[in-house]
Amino acid sequence: MTEAIVSLQHLQHNLSEIRRKTGEGVRIMGVVKANAYGHDVHRVSETLEQNGVTDFGVANIQEAIELQTGRALKKPASILAFASPL
Repeated sequence: MTEAIVSLQHLQHNLSEIRRKTGEGVRIMGVVKANAYGHDVHRVSETLEQNGVTDFGVANIQEAIELQTGRALKKPASILAFASPL
């Protein structure tokens, strides 16, 4: 079985590198769909939020509700979806 382990410390470091390159005025969206790609949406989103991420992307309304459930800090989530041109 293949396993990926996410280090929250490395996530914080990567986010600070993105901030260093983009500047403080740029909003960053943390995409945490599919339970943060299997890495615990609450743990990952709280780490992102504590490090200045203001926007979160999810796949559907159920994930948006899950993101808001049981969290001390609450930010809105955007549902990332394809919109077909008629």
